Amino acid sequence: MKKRIIKFPKKHIFTLNVNGLRGRMFYMENKNTNKKILYIPDLLSNLDLSWNIINLFHHYGSVTAIDMPGIGNMESFSHINKKPSLDNYADYIASIIKLRYKNKKFTIVANGFGFIVLTRALQKYDDLSNNISLIISINGITKSDSLKISNLKKIILKITRNLSLFQRIVNKNLYFNSFITSINGLDSISKSMNKTDQKYFIKKLHTNDLTNYLKCLKILLNVDNCYKRVNIHLWNILLNDSVINSDVNEQLLKITYSNVN
Repeated sequence: MKKRIIKFPKKHIFTLNVNGLRGRMFYMENKNTNKKILYIPDLLSNLDLSWNIINLFHHYGSVTAIDMPGIGNMESFSHINKKPSLDNYADYIASIIKLRYKNKKFTIVANGFGFIVLTRALQKYDDLSNNISLIISINGITKSDSLKISNLKKIILKITRNLSLFQRIVNKNLYFNSFITSINGLDSISKSMNKTDQKYFIKKLHTNDLTNYLKCLKILLNVDNCYKRVNIHLWNILLNDSVINSDVNEQLLKITYSNVN
């Protein structure tokens, strides 16, 4: 039987305004504990599609989940005349942490691209580590060498990421729908849905700014966060359908993080 999407309860969604960019923030309180959790999404993500994982972590603490510029329903960096660089994303995450968790202990759950951004933020701003008790990464990498991406996909990405015409027409292209779910390890999720939810799934993925997405793929394919050590305890989870070489990734994570499970 095909799975159904559990859509996000709107009562938990609030307006987010950071550094001149408007987006959404989710917050759900857990009154049984004082533990706090921040969820940072993957590159191809949306709060509505993250409900299941956020609801899971809510059992362990009060959860805050955020959009990122050009990801989910948030405005892209182009609205403030900035480029979607890794450093600009790191500055954004640093702002969120400083505004929301000043002098408070908390745990971070970072998914895919969100983990890459978080790592760079921790490397840029040493003081961010003071209140972070644990990082849980899902499909987290610190260097692009961890990725198992075919040469054909790499060539396609290099050709298409700067073509404005391609960017205008691609949202209606069924091949690209399949390609972007594949490159982000979302095949099994999409295939498990009925047709109605598959359409909803694709529609929500397209709330991401496409130009921004293609530029962030370039970051993903060239990332190297192994240049500076972060002294925080890290638990890394690899999903079965990820495009990550687990053995290579473990060694690279241990270069960047002092304690890795």
